[in-house]
Amino acid sequence: MRALPGLGGSPSGPNPWATVASAPPTSPLDHVAPPVFKAHARGGLLVDPQAGVDMERLNALYERDQALQKIAEATQGLPPQAQREARELYEQHAQYSRALSHALGPPSESPTLDEARQQLKVLRDLRAQYFGERAEALFGPEEALQQRLLDDAAEAMRTQKLSLEEAVGQAQAKMSQEMANTAPRR
Repeated sequence: MRALPGLGGSPSGPNPWATVASAPPTSPLDHVAPPVFKAHARGGLLVDPQAGVDMERLNALYERDQALQKIAEATQGLPPQAQREARELYEQHAQYSRALSHALGPPSESPTLDEARQQLKVLRDLRAQYFGERAEALFGPEEALQQRLLDDAAEAMRTQKLSLEEAVGQAQAKMSQEMANTAPRR
């Protein structure tokens, strides 16, 4: 704590009512949940959708050195093999992200359903290329969700003659309602 200038004090020290915390400024990134990595029974990294989400977040929010530091902190209690595999997975994800940005290019001003389907295909193909057999474990549930949204939107456009925006909104609302109805109650 430090005394605020001009608010006075006593011979015994600064006025305790005129102090402010002298903590350094914080970054919004200080409040981002840390990644959660796990090891499987053989000591390697458990590759699952959560690992995929964590790698995506690390890649999006941090420069390489900071991301690798976050990975080191998150894998500190894991076997060396899992630690090494987490770093390798990060490097693969960074390469994949660069390739994805190049492959997709800038977004269309008025995307079509066919363009959305093509983007999903590009995602799947690049994920298979960069992550091999682990792509399903990392991204399978997300891809299935995206495919279902596209299918539901296409059905709504066909049967109800909705615009793409309206159909996607309806498909998202339907999926949200289904997820809320199937979520475990606490």
